Amino acid sequence: MTQHQRCQLQIFLSMKKPRKEIAQELGLSESSLSREIFRNSIGYGYNFQEAHRKASERRSAASKVPRKMKGELKALIINRLEEDWSPEQISGRLKLYGKQVSHETIYRFVRQDKAGGGLLYEHLRHHGKRYRSKKSRQSGVHCIPNRVDIAERPAIVAQKLRIGDWEGDTIISHGSHCALVTLVDRKSKYVLMKKIG
Repeated sequence: MTQHQRCQLQIFLSMKKPRKEIAQELGLSESSLSREIFRNSIGYGYNFQEAHRKASERRSAASKVPRKMKGELKALIINRLEEDWSPEQISGRLKLYGKQVSHETIYRFVRQDKAGGGLLYEHLRHHGKRYRSKKSRQSGVHCIPNRVDIAERPAIVAQKLRIGDWEGDTIISHGSHCALVTLVDRKSKYVLMKKIG
């Protein structure tokens, strides 16, 4: 249910409207309506804000459980991890078999295994350091102080009409022993490179 539907539900309940009519108004089955009221009511009755908060918390908790990883699939993933495959490689190979398990789900599984005393994390290429999701505020571009988002650059830059609009990147060697910083002029394709590390 949406927050708007829950708000309507609270109003209908306060009006003592029959549940059958409420279900029809909200486009729900009576069983779904009863389940919503039972799960999300609090001591003094039904409050749409509290109900929506509780439902969101349950949804969030459920999304963190790697339900897809059971039986043979779980055994296959463990086997590949023990062969030092990365979660990205495992996820990509599973897609070829028509199975959808994200690399983030596999990392989460490894962290849960480690919390339970397992040693799967020792097979990860980052040697057990905590994997940072791309969504994390502590990962990637979010770590750059005073960063200006690429979406905020002037429109003329995308047209590649002038010299002096540069794009920067880094190329990191296998094992991260050293890296190259590259700058490319968008119009002329003139490249500057410098080795660091």
